[in-house]
Amino acid sequence: MDRDEVAGFLAVPLCGLAFALAAIVMSKNAKVTSEGAAWRRLWLPSLLPALCGMVLLGSAVAFPEEPQGFGPTQIAASIPFLIVIARSLLRAVRGLRTTRSEPAQVVGLIRCHVRIAPEFRAALSRSELHAVVLHEHAHARHFDPLRIWLARIVTDLQWPFRGAPERYRMWLHELELARDAEACSAGADGLDLASALVKAAGTRSSQGSVGAALKATEETSLRERLRRLVDEAFVLHTKPARPWTTLVVLWLLGIAFAVGIRYGQFIVPLLAT
Repeated sequence: MDRDEVAGFLAVPLCGLAFALAAIVMSKNAKVTSEGAAWRRLWLPSLLPALCGMVLLGSAVAFPEEPQGFGPTQIAASIPFLIVIARSLLRAVRGLRTTRSEPAQVVGLIRCHVRIAPEFRAALSRSELHAVVLHEHAHARHFDPLRIWLARIVTDLQWPFRGAPERYRMWLHELELARDAEACSAGADGLDLASALVKAAGTRSSQGSVGAALKATEETSLRERLRRLVDEAFVLHTKPARPWTTLVVLWLLGIAFAVGIRYGQFIVPLLAT
């Protein structure tokens, strides 16, 4: 088969192995203090397989027609990673198709809109409702349903390592704290939002949708949110965006692609043997 086809087959075991190694290395989760830091740590294990994939892509682009072999060892090595990929895709599709009923939530991946249950709306005062709407609008403004859905995919790709779900839960916790702070910065009263959280926590909901829900799913997370909201000194403490992080990642991917173009004729045959 051609080199580009070989590179495509090699991408599964090579990138899967890189993902597994990265997940093992990051099995011990460090404490993070911001939503941005938790988001970067959630995605950091995917950098190594992305670099491997760019090397293979560069090789396929530079030498598309050179025939190479692909042995049964590589095919057998791909099977466990194909199972993980299939599992993550099935869970992603199921997440899109699953409906949930939350007291307040943002639905839709791209065209986000706020949905508040009539029963929950009736239980809120005008100021509490205003705080809830500001909180959910903050979720919609940042496309959090889409980000949650993608975060679940990258977490499932690291199955069965336990560090990935923990990083996911840590990010969700920091995400809610950041949106609480953003709502308070936009004019919501912390006490009103805390009161709405207590009322929302008493309701029951289905599990597993991509909506960015107001209701806290863990008691410890709820306590932390309430503690911050009742603090009169609670203001927006989000750290400024770091565009250099994206630039560094793009630069590394470009370097990996160039390495594949320059040395792919040596790397791919070595991996395919």
